[in-house]
Amino acid sequence: MREKQIRFACKVTFFLLVASFATPRAFASSPAEGGAETPQVGNPDRIILERFPHLRDHSRVANRCVTCHGRQFQDVSASIHGKAGLLKNLPDGSLCLTCHEVNHFVQDPAKIQNYQLDPMRTIPKDVACMRCHGDAVLANAFHFPQHVPTEFEKSIHYRKAILGDKKAPLCFDCHGAHSILRVEDPRSPVHGAQRVKVCAKCHTGANETFASTFDHTPIRPDTKPLEYWVITLFKILTLGTFMALGLYLLLEVLTTIREKLLSPKTQKTQKTPNTNETPGPVAARPERTGLEPDDYVERMPFQLRLQHFLMLASVITCVVTGWPLLSPETSVSQSLIQFLGGARSVAMIHRTAGFIMIGDFLYHLVYLYLQFRVGGRLHPMTPVPRDVRDLAAMIFYFFGLRPKKPELDQFAFYEKFDYWAVFWGVAMMGGSGLVLTFPTLTAHVLPGVSIRLAAIIHSDEALLAATVLFIWHFYNVHLKPGIFPMNWAWLTGRMRKDLYEHEHSEHVKKLRRDGKWRE
Repeated sequence: MREKQIRFACKVTFFLLVASFATPRAFASSPAEGGAETPQVGNPDRIILERFPHLRDHSRVANRCVTCHGRQFQDVSASIHGKAGLLKNLPDGSLCLTCHEVNHFVQDPAKIQNYQLDPMRTIPKDVACMRCHGDAVLANAFHFPQHVPTEFEKSIHYRKAILGDKKAPLCFDCHGAHSILRVEDPRSPVHGAQRVKVCAKCHTGANETFASTFDHTPIRPDTKPLEYWVITLFKILTLGTFMALGLYLLLEVLTTIREKLLSPKTQKTQKTPNTNETPGPVAARPERTGLEPDDYVERMPFQLRLQHFLMLASVITCVVTGWPLLSPETSVSQSLIQFLGGARSVAMIHRTAGFIMIGDFLYHLVYLYLQFRVGGRLHPMTPVPRDVRDLAAMIFYFFGLRPKKPELDQFAFYEKFDYWAVFWGVAMMGGSGLVLTFPTLTAHVLPGVSIRLAAIIHSDEALLAATVLFIWHFYNVHLKPGIFPMNWAWLTGRMRKDLYEHEHSEHVKKLRRDGKWRE
């Protein structure tokens, strides 16, 4: 009797074990009609189902994907995704629905949301590659690096794709769509020499140096030290410049307000007539109805005005057309790109403006050389020790430690800062822009890190240049008290004598001593 009980208990145990293994597979293979229960899956599959809840309803038709797309299913099964054992407790083909989110059983086939067939080729962050590879929980569960999507979003490829460039490569353009292998696998399209072929699809003439410039390695001191410290330097430089210039302008505005509020009203004093003097004939002065030509000082000859206009137009165009790449996901950037004719059109406008900027810079260098040949004198914009003393004196005046402003020469220290900031900006943006315009040619001459550095310098210097242009230069030329709405010298080449004497009193003294100042 006892032996029968033991045999019965063994049979029940065996039956329960078989049922526990067989039930999930049998249940998953059957259609989920009505209020059918959700498949009981393991922990990794549970994580996947939490990210893709539509699989619970659509997995019943997953086997039908394989009917028409058997070749693709074989490729996926042999890929790193298939070998990971994802959704092993759901029907074959369920993995397809993680990228191809909506199956063919819809009312309107034209509304099928297919990631790889999206006509706009955009990258929504909540679907396909970005959904899984940017998820910290999945990264820990399946042991893959989480930083890849973040680094990809910083790349020019992602930025162009978000702005609507249909030729911008996405994840599957480089890594493949179905047969995705590890980067270390010799069969992977991004491994070794095969990587050059992938890059050459878009970049004619690409070599191994060029192919090595793009990866998903994060910029850290231990991985990419040169790029890391260049970024750090520009962060310090941009923040420091913004704070220094902003503080200077704030002090100047507050000092102007202080003068207006505290200074007593000046009263015109009348000279007491001397009765002992014999009045003589008084020459009648012609009545003046406005400013005469003698009331102006020539400030910018035509050659400099032309150079300034070309620089102004090209730099502002570069800033406007390049800004969307710094914030491609904003509606303002995307609307601007569409207004200007699309990403390809904007890229052409940007590069044309860049070439004009470089050409204008070379034009200015030739002009300076010819001026030196004629006059043989030092460039008037050359910084001298006096500029440092004038800056210090101006700061003391702002804080009330000096009774009046320092008397400035022909070109003040802040004007020289403007001038040499353009030299620095053109060298940085122009040089890096040429590298980015001709990257494959650069890769045949310079190391691959030069292209990565050019991308960093170009964007960071553009931000720095925009800061100086729209905060510092616009204030001194347009918004400064006594000048608003603008200093007209950049258009007419002339400046009013009273304003010039107020701004450059030291130079006026020199002109008077030399007899070159007409009262």
